[in-house]
Amino acid sequence: MFYTLGSGSLIKLKVFLVLGGLAALCLLVLLSPVFGIAKISVTGNGKVTEADLLSAAGVKQGDNLFSFNAGKADKNVLKNLSYVDSVTFKKVWPNELDISIVERKVSGYVKYMNGSYLYIDENGRVLEVSGSFTENLPVVVGLKFTKFSVGDLLQVDNKTSFSTLVVLTKLFDKYNMQDFSLSQVDVTDSQSIHLYVYNIDVEFGSVADADQKMATLQAALNNMPDLTHIRGVLDLTAISSNGKYIFKILT
Repeated sequence: MFYTLGSGSLIKLKVFLVLGGLAALCLLVLLSPVFGIAKISVTGNGKVTEADLLSAAGVKQGDNLFSFNAGKADKNVLKNLSYVDSVTFKKVWPNELDISIVERKVSGYVKYMNGSYLYIDENGRVLEVSGSFTENLPVVVGLKFTKFSVGDLLQVDNKTSFSTLVVLTKLFDKYNMQDFSLSQVDVTDSQSIHLYVYNIDVEFGSVADADQKMATLQAALNNMPDLTHIRGVLDLTAISSNGKYIFKILT
């Protein structure tokens, strides 16, 4: 027995075949070598190597630009690379990919165990762990914690001391305290903070009026003739509205 298609069915079949053919053709075009990534440009990286960035993003030269999932790559990069604060992927047709990142900066080091240090940013996020450091940044003492995760904010028992540190690290950057060899920050007692600059013990008190105190500290250090040979105590706890402070020379 033979069946014949009506004119309506023939039209539908032809339309289906045409659309199917076009879809197949589009798929072949999209997956063709023309859209294989020939060039990847990376900008904004300093701590993060290009190789580590591409590995975390899951992309390499030769991959198809259409099939590259920027959203998934973004999540993977932020999850696996602690120094990356943000990342942007830009597809440049037909075969280039531009990647730009913003990195977190180390603001200080927290003493850990066995002579190791946690590198933290201005928000108290742990960026890495190392047995040494070379940058002219302060060592933080006084935080109480038992565990940490690289890439996450440091979880401490004395939360007030931690929030105090976050306030201070932002001000250190604002007032360029790295220029004065600020070597240590003691936040053991959040009401009696101590900063150590060369051989000067800075009695900072609490973070009340912290901005004014830091501005006064910067001015005081700039006015001292030879910081490397002065031993003393700089008291900012009773700072007045006109920026007066007490400095005691130790012999």
